[in-house]
Amino acid sequence: LAVDGSLDMNNSLTVYNTATGVLTVTDEMKVSNSARIYNDGAVTVDDLKINSDGEFHNCENALLVVNDECELEPVSYTHLRARGTIWVNCHTSVNELEAQGAEFNFSANAGLDAGRVEFNNTNVSMARGAIFTMEEYNADEKGGGNRFAFTGDADPRAVVLISEKAYTRK
Repeated sequence: LAVDGSLDMNNSLTVYNTATGVLTVTDEMKVSNSARIYNDGAVTVDDLKINSDGEFHNCENALLVVNDECELEPVSYTHLRARGTIWVNCHTSVNELEAQGAEFNFSANAGLDAGRVEFNNTNVSMARGAIFTMEEYNADEKGGGNRFAFTGDADPRAVVLISEKAYTRK
């Protein structure tokens, strides 16, 4: 299914994108007001906004590509593959997070709790009080060229916590 323009899913709408399904949105896709999308195929959008109890469920072999900007309100994901700019505005949790050439911007006091994180050429900018926790960071030893920046010098400072294992290269 190709949507030339915006796609607004809301008011408890439930959408199932099957394993062979391909959903492409050339502008913004908004998932809000208890709407749910279950993606087992491929979803490609320019901008993705998830808020107001909206849910985006990416199954294990599914692909989500956000080409430009992604805004996340309180959301929980199983697998998230990122590209483009991702805004973390509050608490978000992800079991597996992969990013290639992405930019993550954390608002003040926002949080991202992740299991396995694989970043390559990705920038992370964190405002004061933001926290990014992960169990594993580039544990497969393939990623590199990542940059973490902490903005604002007032307390509380932003924090990155890796609880299991990490790999970095120069």
